[in-house]
Amino acid sequence: MAAELTYAVEQRLRFIGFVGSPARMRANTALHREQV
Repeated sequence: MAAELTYAVEQRLRFIGFVGSPARMRANTALHREQV
C-alpha cells in the first residue's frame, strides 16, 4: 500500500514537473545530485 502511494505521488510530481516547468525539474535534479 505504501509503495503504491509513493508511486502515485511520484507520478503526480513528475506530471506536474513536465507540464509546469521542465527547467525547474532539471534544477531540482541538479540540486538533488549536489546533496547526494
